Amino acid sequence: MNKEYLIELLAENQFFHYENSFEPLKSRDIQKSHHYSAIQEMYQEELGGLQDSLPLLTPSWDIEIKDLRLVIQIGNVLDYNRFRSRTFRSELYKHLPYLATDKLLLTCQRQERNCIKAGTIGEQWADAFSELHFGKSEEIGDLGGNGSAKWKMRAFQNFLVDITPLFKNYKILRLNPYDSLLIQGKIVKLEDLALSRTAQNKKYLMNYLLRQFSNMEG
Repeated sequence: MNKEYLIELLAENQFFHYENSFEPLKSRDIQKSHHYSAIQEMYQEELGGLQDSLPLLTPSWDIEIKDLRLVIQIGNVLDYNRFRSRTFRSELYKHLPYLATDKLLLTCQRQERNCIKAGTIGEQWADAFSELHFGKSEEIGDLGGNGSAKWKMRAFQNFLVDITPLFKNYKILRLNPYDSLLIQGKIVKLEDLALSRTAQNKKYLMNYLLRQFSNMEG
């Protein structure tokens, strides 16, 4: 999904994007938190992390809506695979019910083949930093054994983004491109709806976003 198009659509409906509105999670936030052990368990036990210190990369926020205290992150084909699915085992998600992890988990299971197509090219599979933390990757495309260190790193960083609202005063909305809507009796994927920029489809897409905003208020 095109970020600029979504920013334009939101602005037309009085939801304005302001860059650098929200500070991302920092190492100091994690280290002094009672959630530290659960985060370390995800890194070491679920994903096979090797180091004592956690890898915390600064995320790039896609859309920041200051008035709603909301960050919107647009899903990428590389986000949905077996390693990402492991992150949803964390007990921390019980504090984040609006994330709809059941749908995200299902997407990981159903769409891994698309991740394989896109994620077996060069540094999408492995790089030095990822292998420092998660060990040597298997041969490109081999998800047995240790699989892909880079996929594990991406899964862990996505996990850290998910749990950021436990530390910061804003929420994360994940837009899943594989999410589907029923429109005039037909099933339409969210990413396809965002590609067709007719006036009617813009209305459908905005209504979808408004429903997501409402779901997050509970």
